[in-house]
Amino acid sequence: RGVGGSGDKMKFRARCFSVDKIQESLSGEIHSWPLLGLTLRERQKRALLWAGGDFANEGESASLWIREDVFVTEDAIKLFISSIKDKEGVFYWNPIGELGVLQERLMFGKIEPLMVWSSKGIDDDILANAQPLDVSPSFQPFSMEVSKEHFGVDILTFPITDAIVLPTLHWLQLLWANFIGMGPFLWRELVGRNPGWAVWRLTVAFFRVWSVKPHVLLGGFRRYGKGCKIHPSAIVEASWLGNNVQIGANAVVRGCVIGDDVRIEDLAMVEYSILDVGVCVQRQAMVKFSLLRYRSAVGGVIQLGVMDSASAIKRGAYLLDMNFGEKGAKILWNGEPKEPPLGYAGCCIGENSKIGLGVRIAPGRTIPPNIEIAASPDQFLLRIPEGLEGLVHVDKGSLRQND
Repeated sequence: RGVGGSGDKMKFRARCFSVDKIQESLSGEIHSWPLLGLTLRERQKRALLWAGGDFANEGESASLWIREDVFVTEDAIKLFISSIKDKEGVFYWNPIGELGVLQERLMFGKIEPLMVWSSKGIDDDILANAQPLDVSPSFQPFSMEVSKEHFGVDILTFPITDAIVLPTLHWLQLLWANFIGMGPFLWRELVGRNPGWAVWRLTVAFFRVWSVKPHVLLGGFRRYGKGCKIHPSAIVEASWLGNNVQIGANAVVRGCVIGDDVRIEDLAMVEYSILDVGVCVQRQAMVKFSLLRYRSAVGGVIQLGVMDSASAIKRGAYLLDMNFGEKGAKILWNGEPKEPPLGYAGCCIGENSKIGLGVRIAPGRTIPPNIEIAASPDQFLLRIPEGLEGLVHVDKGSLRQND
């Protein structure tokens, strides 16, 4: 079957099977979407390599099949294949417990095969008749203090695991896949799996923060690429930085994965976010729990949102993530309204679209590519009549005397 015994290194070949894009997908080829500082395809290749397999060429046979939009990790592949053992037939990854509930939410209630073991190849009939293989990956619940005013709760909790198999077809799925993978990624890259390196880095982190409290100690870890320029007054905690990153005076970067050539200007705040190559976060802008793609730029505020390539949010613009009313925010899945995973969603800005000064966008909305949104002219002062005095107000673009 191409899988070694418990004492042997696993050897197998894998291929991807295709899936149709939906209306709310990002632009470009699926394999080019950003995943923790690399592309989705690069993450898939690394996971296969570390698990003892590799990609087969087009037309060659394979046993492991991964849907092309799926973020998969080494640990998930190893667990899946070891669970197959001597079983005969076609099986797909089916997590149980809390991780199963999370995957069901991320797939909006419709569980589909994402990773399949089949020596018969793959087609619609094979996928329809594949059997679920129940797996129970280990995980740690991760709790984070949040604003009750914004989230409705004081603490937000979701499972963190090394065994990840998640879709990224919808922009919100891609965002959550990056979030769930961020914890294990930062631990491996900043602390390390090797016990010797881990002890050394823990020691260095302790002398940076002078504390053994876990949440404080974590802030002492960081990784800088080549050519980074960090202002002495900037705060950089628990973050992975690529090459040629620039961070200005009094900026805050916390719990982030920052790609090459990113510029974070003075007084900006970037927390728990993934920034792709060439992103610019402008002076005093705020980015939280978000994914910013190639050459996007933020001058306003984005939270729990996604920005596609070359999109921009101007100063004073807000991409809201707060629920409206008791029914909460909704997102669209191919035109159908759905509950967002864990009940919260920001906004997605399409490729090359611009959000102008003072524009507010309600949560869950997807802005199409190649458009520019400006605030209504009624919100701007255009005409200033003569003879006014005392208290006045703006009404339909003109100053008017208060009654």
